[in-house]
Amino acid sequence: MDARAAGGRLRAADLHRPFHAVRAIEAPHTVQQFCAAYAPRLPPGQMFSHTTAALLWNLPIESARASPAGIHVSVFSPGWPPRTVGVTGHRLDDNRVSVELRHGFPVTDIASTWCHLASLVSLDELVVAGDAAVLVPVHPGRGDRRPHASIELLRDRLYDYRGRGKCRLQEALDLVRVGAESPRETSLRLLLVRAGLPEPELNVDRFDDDGTFIGRADLFYRQWMVVVDYDGDQHRTASGPAPGPNEQ
Repeated sequence: MDARAAGGRLRAADLHRPFHAVRAIEAPHTVQQFCAAYAPRLPPGQMFSHTTAALLWNLPIESARASPAGIHVSVFSPGWPPRTVGVTGHRLDDNRVSVELRHGFPVTDIASTWCHLASLVSLDELVVAGDAAVLVPVHPGRGDRRPHASIELLRDRLYDYRGRGKCRLQEALDLVRVGAESPRETSLRLLLVRAGLPEPELNVDRFDDDGTFIGRADLFYRQWMVVVDYDGDQHRTASGPAPGPNEQ
């Protein structure tokens, strides 16, 4: 809330206080709302980073999405990172980090953001985030500029990355694949491979002998003509036709 517009209401009991010196008419619930609330305190040279940047890049970090209140803000060295309740500050000593705009907020670039996740999330979440970053949508929506990255870009960024978790990042990168359209598909693929099964093809369109489209296989073992699908709860509860490949 702008203090000049608020007048004498800054101490009103009905205002929310998401951060020190910030007042909001409505309590923030999503990462974008928390970033919007903090934005008036964000000076030039600081940017959203780590899991906060990942969510702004639409990377499906479930552990962060479940609790978006604790945001991450970074500043380049020798600047001083913020120290306030509800904010984790970071100082970046990495000249490969660049700043981009996502949803109107300054954030760390996609490849650096993925690297920064290594100290905060599990190996499988790193793979899920990597799969989401390199996904080429089959039916991109208007303004959808994915893929955000390529495996080659992530590999190049990782080569000279000196932050925490580099070994975990390398292990995750070896498991990142183009074509996984949901976090659960990635998790299912990892489960199958770790159980000793061959690695399946991802999201393969299937046609009958007449060339008619009959379906899209989440995971496909062509040699054995075996399809493995992950069906979310919408398949159980939906009364209409099954959702398309980008609606799961």
